[in-house]
Amino acid sequence: IGLQVLLAALLGFGGALVFLSITLDLGISGLIGIVLAAAGWLLPALWLSGTATKRQERIFRALPFTIDLLTVSMDAGESFWAAVGLLAKEGPSGPLRDEFARMLREATYMGLGNTEALKRMGGRIQGQEFRSLIAAVIQSTKIGAGLVGTLKIQSEEIRRLRSHRAERKAARAPSVLILPVTVFIL
Repeated sequence: IGLQVLLAALLGFGGALVFLSITLDLGISGLIGIVLAAAGWLLPALWLSGTATKRQERIFRALPFTIDLLTVSMDAGESFWAAVGLLAKEGPSGPLRDEFARMLREATYMGLGNTEALKRMGGRIQGQEFRSLIAAVIQSTKIGAGLVGTLKIQSEEIRRLRSHRAERKAARAPSVLILPVTVFIL
């Protein structure tokens, strides 16, 4: 918000002064200043939204592989939390690894319970696939079911959903491209 206010003030005032010195018309300069102030207000929000979207995409792209790493570690005899610790230390770098490390710190050092740390991680990472993974892990630990099988199923389900999403995007491509192609041909 501070950056929005600063950019709006700088762009609005600076733009108005520049256009006032060029045109010597107070009305047009004021209008240009208002437009530039609005742009200065919107630019940081657009940048932040784009950065958050890219981060979410990186997380969901890495999610199946990360689940596979957890599954392999647990197949080798590690507990879920030991596997998360190994992933946080030596896993592939990226925002998902950072989130797992933060979840582990919250559970270990902040005194939150394991399920509470998982829920908070699910709240930070907005996405149906991740929330369903968290719910499955919590449910498996509550009833004492095998977590390795649950993680394998979740990994396959996430890959299947990604495949369906890609198929839908590919099916939409011809209808999106028909108008620009028609205009270009004309």
